[in-house]
Amino acid sequence: MAAAAARVAERHDWDQAWLNFEVTGADALPTLGREVEWETIYDQDGILIQVASKEALLAMKLRANRPGRDTGDIRRPLGLCHVHTLEACEDFYEEFYPGDSLAPRAVSIVAAILAEGPPHVPETPERFAL
Repeated sequence: MAAAAARVAERHDWDQAWLNFEVTGADALPTLGREVEWETIYDQDGILIQVASKEALLAMKLRANRPGRDTGDIRRPLGLCHVHTLEACEDFYEEFYPGDSLAPRAVSIVAAILAEGPPHVPETPERFAL
């Protein structure tokens, strides 16, 4: 899989680390709360590529909450998921990670994003050929 990802990166002039294999790490995927839904983005010739829903991606990015690195990755799905307040964000997060609250660092990131106004809802990109 890593070799195939590297070829795709080379073909599209992308960063070699464009595909994150760390998501399989402990506690990365929510398992106790809301079920993670998957979207198939490619299914041909025995190759199946799926991505987590925008909701699950937002929950996982909120959990990672790396300043600077995850800020943009949190901003976009906040808009896509129509999460416009810190309280709504906290409720949303707890759906995926019941009993957990947003880490103070995540609260700071979300508060800074929301202080700029409602998150912009990006356009859906066109699908690309692998």
